Amino acid sequence: MKIVLVDAGRAYDGATPSLLPMDGAERAVVGLATALAARGHAVTVLNGCAAPVTRGGVAYHPLATAGQDPKPVETADTLIAVRLPALLGTVAEVGRRILWPMAHPAYLTWPTHRALLDQYGPTIAYLGATQMGASARPGGAVVAPGVSRAFRPGLLSEPTERPEAVVVTHPMHGLDQVLTLWEERIQPEVPGARLTIYSALLRRALDGELMPASLEALAGRVKALAERDVAVRAPLAEDGMAGVYRSARLLLYPGHAKDMACWALGEAQACGLPVVARALGAVEERVPNGEAGYIVPDGEAFANVAIQILSDATLAKGIAAAAGEATRLRTWDAAARDFELLMA
Repeated sequence: MKIVLVDAGRAYDGATPSLLPMDGAERAVVGLATALAARGHAVTVLNGCAAPVTRGGVAYHPLATAGQDPKPVETADTLIAVRLPALLGTVAEVGRRILWPMAHPAYLTWPTHRALLDQYGPTIAYLGATQMGASARPGGAVVAPGVSRAFRPGLLSEPTERPEAVVVTHPMHGLDQVLTLWEERIQPEVPGARLTIYSALLRRALDGELMPASLEALAGRVKALAERDVAVRAPLAEDGMAGVYRSARLLLYPGHAKDMACWALGEAQACGLPVVARALGAVEERVPNGEAGYIVPDGEAFANVAIQILSDATLAKGIAAAAGEATRLRTWDAAARDFELLMA
């Protein structure tokens, strides 16, 4: 089958996840495209790359600009538009169209997007039941995303002797509350613990780049909390982040009501990293509560559970063993098989 995935984002190809930090949606495109190619399909990805390149059996081509001729792809059996309904018309002759939204689906009700969905009539492949339930459009199907093999189980390493908690979510998605809990509750109870925040935006703010006032304020708080063992690091490529997850003791995930993917939760779980998370967005689809982590109702419970896990290495090890079970890693091959059902 000839399959085309279209993403209007930045430049990347199949080698990028091992070289540079990427957002979850971009890595998902690479993961799905590579898995589909391995299953014998002819797969092309159109995105912001500067020149054609083939990686992992997938052809990556620059996304055609308006009026460009000839287009890199003229026909396809299936077109998968990533995020934007406007991409559904990228290829004129298509057997089946699929929209793959990566965010809260409220944007699909905007008049322009709604008109395009009505025009092309795609199947919508939702990331999970939470995203599908939040959609105003009837129909569609749930195709749970895979997790890159960089985060696969079986490569568990012992956490560092010093208990470390990590945060990897967007700084505007609850980081301020985490910092308050760390300062007032967690670090005083576990004085040897360390909090490391992986954020490109905060790292740039700390390096002096001009940022919005809200980020500047967070950067100021982080600076003030250096004596409480709080630090900011730039995100790493897949292998690097997998190493972070395997050496830490706990992932703190404040959550956000519009987070429909929770990419980091799936990756951390596959690496065997216990999680404490708020029950927001699609968190409950990613974390089996009480087994591989804990979903808590409020900040007080968030702090209490974090203190318990950071203080008790034996407890943390038991939760890590449950988190690192092979069943935590849904492969991209499994996701590709589910997409094939939508294409049939």
